[in-house]
Amino acid sequence: MTLVWLKWYTLILLIIFMSNCKDDFYESHWKTPIPYQGPAPSTYSSLEKQLNPSDCGTCHSKQLNEWNSSIHSKTVSDGFLWQLETMPLEKRKTCYSCHSPLSESSDTLESYLDENGILKQDKGLHNRPKFESFSKGLENPGLICASCHVRQHTRYGPPPAKIPSVDYLPNESVTDKERITTLPHNGYIPKEEFENSEFCKNCHQSKETGVFLNGKQLMETYSEWKLSRFAREKISCQSCHMENRSHTWKGIHDKDFVRNALDIQFSYKKRNSVLELTGSIESKNIGHLFPTYTIPQIRLELFAIQNGKQIIIKQTSIGRLIDTNLSQEFYDTRLKPGEKLSLISEFPLPVAGELTVGFRIDVNPDELYIRTFEERMNDEQIHLSESAKKSLISAIQEKRSSQYNLFTLLKPVPLL
Repeated sequence: MTLVWLKWYTLILLIIFMSNCKDDFYESHWKTPIPYQGPAPSTYSSLEKQLNPSDCGTCHSKQLNEWNSSIHSKTVSDGFLWQLETMPLEKRKTCYSCHSPLSESSDTLESYLDENGILKQDKGLHNRPKFESFSKGLENPGLICASCHVRQHTRYGPPPAKIPSVDYLPNESVTDKERITTLPHNGYIPKEEFENSEFCKNCHQSKETGVFLNGKQLMETYSEWKLSRFAREKISCQSCHMENRSHTWKGIHDKDFVRNALDIQFSYKKRNSVLELTGSIESKNIGHLFPTYTIPQIRLELFAIQNGKQIIIKQTSIGRLIDTNLSQEFYDTRLKPGEKLSLISEFPLPVAGELTVGFRIDVNPDELYIRTFEERMNDEQIHLSESAKKSLISAIQEKRSSQYNLFTLLKPVPLL
């Protein structure tokens, strides 16, 4: 009996140890600001020492092209830049922890401001600070390859998808040291944590010290996932947003990606002198609330076109609407994983003429940003430099252009 309990005790300790190892990795890997990379190993070539995305793309062209098309490559855009001169340093540092986590990149962003905290007009490479790893200046001071994959010039990533013919890890178990050092940047250290949802938590879950509205944090994507069947079935964030290890991170801004995650239906029934219309939307393949976070809004509409004139029958919104000061929640109608919303209404059936009924779904991925940016633009108490105003105007245009029609279905109604 004692031996059995000893085995169980040992197993429990092992599980606790393995769990703590993972937690320690996440805590150390995402301790921000990420420490300066420092001098590269002397054995590295001039290319291996450089960490600009274009340098990484010399060998990793597929990942570079995918990252370039992703929202991760745009964490420092005009919508972020104009706000820099409105925030004190400590607030900026908080934003940098996700938008620009490398020490080198946050230093670069700080160089965009003059001694009075005003956004400079010229932010070209020639004006940016130089580091050994960015000797020409940092091309993109946002979330870049090194933000996730490089610490002190050591490369990290997920375990190989297939068993490689050579060793990727320069560890003590490998005896042929010369063979390892012939690999680019001495190979890399594979960590299974890269394939777990916890890896995304640092930037996709608000800190406990952040704002709470109606008992909820502003961003709870990781917590939403933890409560879903996707977590129980070990379907990670990466399973959907990095399918086949793609570096596109598709989300609410991608029409096809969103459409494939939903089941949308539209039908009508004739009943005496009325039409009963039903449009429904079901969250089928989404492992968090739809939409997650407080930014997007989804608009549903039942309508009719009678003798060439469009008539709105019923509308509703899916989203979490809050004020621009982040102090009040007006409603939260988001769908849980697997939840279905049906929009049902009646419309008088005309005796003659032409009648078409329809169901429409529009997505505004950046609704809160648009509302916030426009309010700031019209606020006479906020004084922005010309450079910041230019970025703000550009940001408003960019966010407005992100809106799209997700679904429209028209059905002619035969009339006797």
